Amino acid sequence: MEDFIIDSKAVACEPTVFKGIVESKVSGKVPFTLEKFGTRKFILVGERYAYSENNSEGIDTGLSTKDFIAFISGFKRSLNNQLKKNPILLELNIPYESSVAKKFHNTYDALMQGEKFYNVDLSSAYWQIANRLGYISKKVYERYMPSDNYKHAKRLCISFLGRRREKTIYEVVDGIYTERKEVLSKRDEQIFVNIRHELYTIINDIVVQLGDAVIEYNTDGISVLQYKREQLENYFRDLGLIYKVNICVKKNEIQYLHNTKLRNFKIQRNDSSRIN
Repeated sequence: MEDFIIDSKAVACEPTVFKGIVESKVSGKVPFTLEKFGTRKFILVGERYAYSENNSEGIDTGLSTKDFIAFISGFKRSLNNQLKKNPILLELNIPYESSVAKKFHNTYDALMQGEKFYNVDLSSAYWQIANRLGYISKKVYERYMPSDNYKHAKRLCISFLGRRREKTIYEVVDGIYTERKEVLSKRDEQIFVNIRHELYTIINDIVVQLGDAVIEYNTDGISVLQYKREQLENYFRDLGLIYKVNICVKKNEIQYLHNTKLRNFKIQRNDSSRIN
């Protein structure tokens, strides 16, 4: 996630120019470091970020660059402080081996046209779970949790943890020009896995309890028949999780209304890739 901060320090280059700089340094046996963060690439000279590769990957943060950088910086400080105060978090490894999303076509098909069902969706799910596990402070959590302006930023700062960050160091060792690789993101990748797995476990546990009343579930929400709505809400409420209830109405065998928006439950029947 540091690439947003680094970008302001490095000279932006088109991919062909960036590649040429790397090749020139390697052929000239010049010491430097090539760093990759997800799809982003940077050249470091000494400790200085000298060049960045222009990337067509557009990210909608919902904020100005200045505000997003400030938010990311604050999130990083909170994460690092929490890990210092609770070093046991560095040993946390939450397993998960079940499915993360599923549609129950038989349950949907049994609904009458015009019949209601309910989708209960966790608000800023990753952000809530990061707080639940202790990765962010209560102060930081509460400051941004209610804000819709930071909706995308909260999701991005957690998902960025899962991006591989590595560097290739080109240097002269005992008179020989060598290269060696280092992975810089192992800690953050494990944190991201833990957050995802804790969320998946929470969803899966109640899916099992609700049984045949589940119409659909995914990483942060569950759709259920009307008579199981209260049980689902009580489950999330008892865990201290914030959620939103969406009213759904079956329109036909393919589509339903999600509040006021029409959505597909199934892939169109003339699509050969439909999953039954």
